[in-house]
Amino acid sequence: MLKHTYDAATSVQDQNAPPAKIAKSISVCEYCDKEFTTRGIPLHQKKCTKKQAHDKAAAKKTRSYKFSVINEDVHEEILSFLSNQTLTKMQMIIGDRYEQCEPELARYCCKCENDNPAIFSGMCRQCESDCHRYRFELADKRMALEKYGITKKDLYSIPQIYGKRYDPIRLENYMIEKCGSKMEWVRYLAKRDVRRKKARATRKRNKEEGDVFPNSRYRVRRIGV
Repeated sequence: MLKHTYDAATSVQDQNAPPAKIAKSISVCEYCDKEFTTRGIPLHQKKCTKKQAHDKAAAKKTRSYKFSVINEDVHEEILSFLSNQTLTKMQMIIGDRYEQCEPELARYCCKCENDNPAIFSGMCRQCESDCHRYRFELADKRMALEKYGITKKDLYSIPQIYGKRYDPIRLENYMIEKCGSKMEWVRYLAKRDVRRKKARATRKRNKEEGDVFPNSRYRVRRIGV
């Protein structure tokens, strides 16, 4: 009788007891070794800093290429045939550094990668002529000075056509002959641009100093009075 009563009481307690919780499955992040639920691991990996660093390293490794050239002389010979703009792109992709590469000159050249100076709307004369909206135009004095880099003194020795206009081909050939090569012409334009920027910066600094110092001297005089 007592056993029957005990079994009945135990049965009632089992029925009233809260249901046992189901254990959540746990997953470990393979990048930072932290534990998360199976549902939470995808959300975590979207913000996991170690995973982001891993993905960046993997992407950089994927973009890197190495060219196997046994003979170093052959390698240098191959590079000598490439334009400066092509070498600049190779440096960005491969990560190597080439002694003959001048990446600072690329911004002054047309995107055709033939190291042609950008004259017409960021394009060289050849690319401009291949454009569907091309219309042959002569260069005026301002364009000859600004775009081609011809000095006012040299401009007098170049014949004009159709009034005060100049043939772009003649201007281009003149600068190549004067500088010695097309790349030297590009270097000339780049150096001129750097000089102009430095001159503008100097004038701006002098103007700012001129605006400040007179006011300072005026205040000193007023205080002295």
